[in-house]
Amino acid sequence: MSSQRKGKANAIYGNVARKDHEAHEYTYYPIAIIGAGESGIAMGCRLKEVLGFDQFRIFERQSGIGGTWWINRYPGVACDIPSILYSFSFSPKYDWSSFHPGGAEMLKYLQTVCEKYEIVDKIQTNTDAKEARWLESEQVWEVTLQHLMVGTGDLSEHDRALKAKEQGHGAVYIYEEKIRCKILISAVGGLVQPQIWPESIPGKEKFKGAIFHSARWRYDVDLKDKNVVVMGTGCSAAQFVPKLVPEYGAKSVTQLMRSPPWVSPKTIPPFGERIWDRWSTALNTYVPGFNKLIRRSMGAVFEYNFRLFRPGTFGEKERRKLEAECLNYMKSKVPEKYHEILTPNYGIGCKRIIFDANWYSSLNDPKVNLTTLSLTNIGEDTVTLGPGRYYPPEENVTSSAPTNQTTIPADVIVLANGFQNNQVVSSIENLW
Repeated sequence: MSSQRKGKANAIYGNVARKDHEAHEYTYYPIAIIGAGESGIAMGCRLKEVLGFDQFRIFERQSGIGGTWWINRYPGVACDIPSILYSFSFSPKYDWSSFHPGGAEMLKYLQTVCEKYEIVDKIQTNTDAKEARWLESEQVWEVTLQHLMVGTGDLSEHDRALKAKEQGHGAVYIYEEKIRCKILISAVGGLVQPQIWPESIPGKEKFKGAIFHSARWRYDVDLKDKNVVVMGTGCSAAQFVPKLVPEYGAKSVTQLMRSPPWVSPKTIPPFGERIWDRWSTALNTYVPGFNKLIRRSMGAVFEYNFRLFRPGTFGEKERRKLEAECLNYMKSKVPEKYHEILTPNYGIGCKRIIFDANWYSSLNDPKVNLTTLSLTNIGEDTVTLGPGRYYPPEENVTSSAPTNQTTIPADVIVLANGFQNNQVVSSIENLW
């Protein structure tokens, strides 16, 4: 489908680049979407279903679709909210295998949705959006795309740059392409670029073991009989730390914490987990209206949590009530020696709440140690902690949390220190 106007070059919907305005080559799409995670998939499906429009293209840097659920493959990765809520309203799923299904099942659902709405052929993987410019004279966006070697898009931006530096540009990048579009939609999400190694901590280059981020988990690294150091106590760490000793045979796990998260018990399904896992699929499938009732009921319960952020005395009262419940839960689950360092000094809701499955319970294992000592140096097969601590603040002279320097063995270091999520469209340059 093309058009020819006097003084203007041909424009074409599709994938084939051709010479166009001012002799530049580009492909034109009315709509271009950056990112094939949940938002990008939803946008593509709704464009087809609601508007009957299929002249769009979805560009995905990674080597597969699914976004967060494609790239996060660490041990224990799972949905931490009720699965009955974790599906698109236009394509609900009710036959989840459990109330909190694993990452592989979440990914399969997203892939199934793409197949159902026939948008798979609209998704172009291994393609990174490098730059986007608004061309005022043409009233279109011009986007520079980098076509990547298969799989290199799964690397972080930092690791791609390092690979290109060490192995040559061609080891990562194939070629660049320019496209133009009338509407450019960013669906890159916030959990894109993992945080890199803290530059303030020396000795990384001496370390003989493996160092990797939880979002780029290396299953080729054997953890059996290894001393593992985990940097971070966020949602990902809370899921994989409990797996390291009993399932992967780690000799020891030392978890470094800068500040404690607020932790709530994971949501219990209606009728209890055992009954839910056994009967939910049948009930949702064969009992008319049951699936919608449960979805709406669970949605209402979670929406009610917004009461915590109301201003005034009511909101403050609700926050204090939930904080007390979380602290009581913590004290009932973890050894007393951790009570002080696991008591936050900030209000609930300032950071994402962790819905606990087994993290607190894992802290009872003598092979697992939680500490707030500051990480100060890395050796060949050791890490040095202290002097000094992250939490409680050292000016708190009444605290019994240690501040002494200690050196512990380390064979593997896992970064669970979050993502660089302070950029709305990640590393895309020159937006305006």
